Amino acid sequence: MVPVALTAGLAVAAPARAQCPDVSKNGASGSYTSDQLYTAVRHGTDAGGDLDLSDCSGVPGVGWVTSQPDYTFRLTGNEAKRRRLQFRVDGTCDTVLLVNTPAGRWRFDDDGAGSLDPKVDIEAAGNGIYDIWVGTSGQENCRATLFTETFNNSAAIADRATRRENTRASVKRSE
Repeated sequence: MVPVALTAGLAVAAPARAQCPDVSKNGASGSYTSDQLYTAVRHGTDAGGDLDLSDCSGVPGVGWVTSQPDYTFRLTGNEAKRRRLQFRVDGTCDTVLLVNTPAGRWRFDDDGAGSLDPKVDIEAAGNGIYDIWVGTSGQENCRATLFTETFNNSAAIADRATRRENTRASVKRSE
């Protein structure tokens, strides 16, 4: 319901709150295991939209997106591997990237992949649903490709190696 103000006996509609990225909506869907994403998966899309992120409190970034995510991915099989999940965009214009993680955290990037392309890295990514918006820094739309890929997480590898060494040391002491 749109709020209405009364002015000199006339009903005047107050401006509606700007629409913002909506995590209750789904984009094109896919489900991938951590192993499947060890080789990049690519999806073509039209980057941009009619929503100005700077009007959306609680959502980081500046740029133009749609209300509905471009993609909704389910990640599985990463709990033991703790791989880094990376989203990056190759666009024909200046693109931005907005990601909502399974924990409900927003991640934003503009130009992190170099040139005019964004990249979002999530270390030891959790399993679950990721909503992804591929937007533009200006109001123009353009063709873009979203790449989704996992990489071995150097922190997770070091942590496993340390735990193995601690276990070996503990076994040697008990002998």
